[in-house]
Amino acid sequence: MSNSSVLQLLQSAGGAYVSGEAMSQRLGITRAAIWKQIKRLREKGYEIEAVTNLGYRLVAVPESLDWEQIRTALGSHPWQEQIHIFDSIDSTNNALKRAADDGA
Repeated sequence: MSNSSVLQLLQSAGGAYVSGEAMSQRLGITRAAIWKQIKRLREKGYEIEAVTNLGYRLVAVPESLDWEQIRTALGSHPWQEQIHIFDSIDSTNNALKRAADDGA
């Protein structure tokens, strides 16, 4: 299970709080697993507020795109597993040529 599942739930809530229990039931994972995914998303720059008896709320997303945002936007599109993200790259054309040489 990726962080994008929790991210999708938070984004679909439109700024409302989503309880850990509701996320746990919806995703079929423990509340501890929810908490770990929230922690990873925060480490990536997502601002997620947690309020006792209310749950979690997505406050802000990082300014730069990351794999989780792209995957969430693509949903179940088959290309979502074909995405490669680089912090920096010499040339996208060169990267594609190298990938083709490696059998892509």
